[in-house]
Amino acid sequence: MSKSTRDDILPSQIVAALFKESEGYSKYREDSKPMYKHFLSCVGLVENDFIYSRVRDDLRCNDLLKQFQNIDRMAGFDFLKGAKQSIFLNRISPALEEAVATEKEIHLQLRDSLRVINAFYENEFEVQRAEFASLGPELEQLQKNRPTDPEMIQHMDKVMNRFTELQRSLKNMIRPGLAAIQAEHLKIFRNCMELYEKQNEQWSQSFALFAQMKPRVLIKTRNGDKKGKADKLGEDDRDM
Repeated sequence: MSKSTRDDILPSQIVAALFKESEGYSKYREDSKPMYKHFLSCVGLVENDFIYSRVRDDLRCNDLLKQFQNIDRMAGFDFLKGAKQSIFLNRISPALEEAVATEKEIHLQLRDSLRVINAFYENEFEVQRAEFASLGPELEQLQKNRPTDPEMIQHMDKVMNRFTELQRSLKNMIRPGLAAIQAEHLKIFRNCMELYEKQNEQWSQSFALFAQMKPRVLIKTRNGDKKGKADKLGEDDRDM
């Protein structure tokens, strides 16, 4: 910040001007963040996904695959050891593994697409603006007193440098303009919706064989049930 700027414009005026300039930006952040979090959950992401490079192990299809693996073992067919060929190994496992691969691929693409929006909400705008506002009165008072003590002069320079640094950072955040920021975010959301639709289409193909399978379900009556209730079930209904 130049000497002429310091003399002509008070820090409190600079703070007030920036607050006014960033009103729309701040309101958009506040109003849209809950929607963004909801969108993340709808496409299977969480905020921690942007911290780690690896893909989570608890994605839906991977969880489903593990559940089927456990069921298969309980039925006595440990396919991991190759003990016996089961329907799981022959038919279900390949379909689920294909679905798992699809989900991981789309998950990475969604995460990459949403990084820009996630960075927008993680840029500490409110924190920096609050610090910027708190430094304004302090800097203004120091300039008014015109200290001559070397330590106070050094302190004033430190405050001024931080004030200028925060002003520059906040200006950079809002510089693109609210309309441009919203347009970019909308484009990203649309792209993510297309990716998610692509995932669902591929899942439909992967899981198509499940619609053709006819599981056998044995309905057993409890000891306390009336005989009449069992009589209402036909032979085909008791052993589907």
